[in-house]
Amino acid sequence: MKRTYVMPLLVLTLICIVVSAALAIMHTITSPIIEEAAQQRAEAAMLETLPDATGFEAISPDDYEGIPSTIRAMYRTTNNVGYLFIAASRGFGGDITIIAGVDNDGRIISTSTLSHSETRGIGNFIEEEWFLGQFVGLGNNFDDIDTIAGATITRDAFVDATVDILVAFEIVRGRDIYDHKAETEEPTEDYDNTIYEEVYYDYDDTEVIYEHEEERDISEVIDYIAEFAAYYFGRLQAAWDEDDGEMWGELLHVPVVILCEETSAFATNRSNVDSWGTEIYAGEFVRKYIDDSVVYVGVEPLGRLPTDFSIYGYGLWDGQQGVFWSWQFLLDEYHDIQFGDHRNAINDQTSRNLASVAHSSFHTRQTSIMGVRGASLPNLTSENAWISLQLEINALVFALKSDSDEERLIAAHDALSIRHARRYAYRSDADENLIKLSEGMAVYTELQLILSRDEIMDVIRQWSEDFMSIRNVMFAAIGYGYYGGALYGMLLDSFGVDWRHDVSRGTDLGRVLQEALEITEFIPFDEIDLERYGYSEIIARVRG
Repeated sequence: MKRTYVMPLLVLTLICIVVSAALAIMHTITSPIIEEAAQQRAEAAMLETLPDATGFEAISPDDYEGIPSTIRAMYRTTNNVGYLFIAASRGFGGDITIIAGVDNDGRIISTSTLSHSETRGIGNFIEEEWFLGQFVGLGNNFDDIDTIAGATITRDAFVDATVDILVAFEIVRGRDIYDHKAETEEPTEDYDNTIYEEVYYDYDDTEVIYEHEEERDISEVIDYIAEFAAYYFGRLQAAWDEDDGEMWGELLHVPVVILCEETSAFATNRSNVDSWGTEIYAGEFVRKYIDDSVVYVGVEPLGRLPTDFSIYGYGLWDGQQGVFWSWQFLLDEYHDIQFGDHRNAINDQTSRNLASVAHSSFHTRQTSIMGVRGASLPNLTSENAWISLQLEINALVFALKSDSDEERLIAAHDALSIRHARRYAYRSDADENLIKLSEGMAVYTELQLILSRDEIMDVIRQWSEDFMSIRNVMFAAIGYGYYGGALYGMLLDSFGVDWRHDVSRGTDLGRVLQEALEITEFIPFDEIDLERYGYSEIIARVRG
């Protein structure tokens, strides 16, 4: 009996060994062929995506800070006609891998789908030209990209991958521009110790010091700016450290520069500022220790300011975006507050400015956090739309001011119902959502970082009046984004909703609140008690 079973087992074992050896040999032979074919397909896709390219140079995502995790590969063209990126985003059936070419101005040249597992007949439209062609020429706003019924997840995954590609482009292109300047520009001479006229204020004292028409050299200007900046940087650093990534799941620390527009003298919180500016003294970079803060000072070479710099602007430090602020503007704002300009109802004379700096700083991280940076204005230019926006803002403010949970819930339900009626009439959903995310979340962040609970409530109480004082329909739409987004965020907090870490480009804050409160039906507009939200006063102001 034993002999009967042993022989078949030996034969089977021998067969397995022979087959395994054959497969191993075949794999050794065919693997390079398969890899070469895959490489050829990839190169063909790259040349099809950027047909004007003569060659490609691989770029490592690990060499840059802030590259989205969806980015799989990056290339720059050897003849400087653009960049190429491969990214993968989670769709309905699995990862969707796309390839896109971007020109040097940040616009999509061409895009295509490399691989996906979406449902045939529904999700495979991402391979078709009618869909892919919609992206050509776009730079940041993909709200009008059409899809087919039942395939929103697939469409959003493709858009998310494209947004991440443009985020990566901004980072890589910014470094390339700087490196090119560093290679081609003539060395900057030591600073010109020019005598000039300026007005200074004592930022840390109740008395404002006027020094009209007093001549000062640039070293004194640097001392003023360094002292001024040290206080700002210290408070910002403390706020960022205290948050420690809790609010949005990412650290909010960014490079900040306070710059004198007259002399280009500056102070910054980053030690590697020499990658942007120049040494202030020949052969020596100046680091100043003021109280508990370290400030780095220098003189910015003429002609190297960010092109969009006025009151503030944005620039790059070794691939990370930072923010520039005008020293003169911050001083003037301080002066306004000291002498009775309390529009924002913030008592601490520096908190208003700090909140503004925190706001702009958040914008440099916003694309990485939620895939949003910039938005189109909602098409809400009619008188009735304006009235509706004011009523919704007032209802949200009413809800946040309410001590009663029941009153807060009623006002929140009213705000959502007013919003629903307006959106049904004007079909403004997408633009409203995006501007509330883009600007409203920046306002929400600045308040949470810089102000105390009492200060936040003082600001909120003022918002209804501030919004009602707007006399321009375009500014009203912008103001709605700033105020509305922040109010929805704070209202979600007040109801104990965990919402921040799920925010993305497609988030509708009102819908999140509606689902959290389990509101299934909206109140008809004519059944809402609008007088509690100042309806008669709004009508009188708008139509008066």
